[in-house]
Amino acid sequence: ERLYDTSPEFGDGQDAIDSLKEHVERRIQLFDNYAPEQVPMAEKAEIFAYDTYAVLIIAENAKEVKEAFYEMIEK
Repeated sequence: ERLYDTSPEFGDGQDAIDSLKEHVERRIQLFDNYAPEQVPMAEKAEIFAYDTYAVLIIAENAKEVKEAFYEMIEK
């Protein structure tokens, strides 16, 4: 759902991770109001850093998407 470049010129990488965590919390609240069946998916969001990027994956298969991300990047 989101990808941030955390290169030094864009600020601290932890700020990006924190922003993604806040985004997930807002998404959970939004889902809770109009699509409560989506809440578990958001609660299982994958947030991680890779190189100079902070990544957020919200998907039914977030772990698999994360694995595919690593496979693609490491080629």
